[in-house]
Amino acid sequence: MKDKKVLVLGEICEDFFRYGKCERLNPEAPTPVFTPTNEICTLGMAGNTSKNLTHLGVNTTLNIFKSPILRKERFVDEISNYILLRVDRFDDLVKPFDFNDLTNEYNFVDYDAIVISDYDKGLLTKDVLKKIFTTTKSSNIPTFMDTKKDIGEWANECTFIKINEKEFNNPKHQPIIQSTIFNGKLIVTLGSNGCRYKDKLFPTEKVAVRDVVGAGDTFLAGLVYGYLKNNDIEEAIKIANRLASNVVTKKGVALPNKKLL
Repeated sequence: MKDKKVLVLGEICEDFFRYGKCERLNPEAPTPVFTPTNEICTLGMAGNTSKNLTHLGVNTTLNIFKSPILRKERFVDEISNYILLRVDRFDDLVKPFDFNDLTNEYNFVDYDAIVISDYDKGLLTKDVLKKIFTTTKSSNIPTFMDTKKDIGEWANECTFIKINEKEFNNPKHQPIIQSTIFNGKLIVTLGSNGCRYKDKLFPTEKVAVRDVVGAGDTFLAGLVYGYLKNNDIEEAIKIANRLASNVVTKKGVALPNKKLL
């Protein structure tokens, strides 16, 4: 798959996992006292999507152009793996991409697919996304998007849109995504029940879930990998399901077992 080139656009963060012990209660308030033992830091958000694609053998370019590195700090009980607290930093530093600057930096026709990992922090506006999808469609470049935005006509030209069940049920975009425009575009992940595409359920293997952080990024990467390999979205969904089911059995933000490909 090294012959396939993919551009990943979206917000990037540092995922800090601060593990520790919680062996007593705070005498000043009804909260646990957290004693740090170790920490792990990895690239998250679009960075994790890019990292997964690279891990799967895809030649991947991740935007760093005018994109600040955000930070998510999670305080985790090391025994239960329960997240006690998450602290987000630097979200207010995000400035939106200018479409002309973006296309000057990245020539879309050089890529076999464009992946949008949009956490709706302000980097990619709806107007810019609409222009990306219009441009790539005219060049027959498939686009894959995972977005936290409410979906509207701005996403009409996107090839495939991956959202989770909670996002799918967002009343802000329900009338739009139920229209025929999005038939064949929407891939709705359903947690342990797999995912749904064109009213067809794609079940997944039942596994012992340890950590779901980053599983959506792995699913997206697996979907892109599978589509570029087979040019078949249903086969791509099966690969994405297998990889996502694998990473949730691991601690923290993990990479999938490539033997599952």
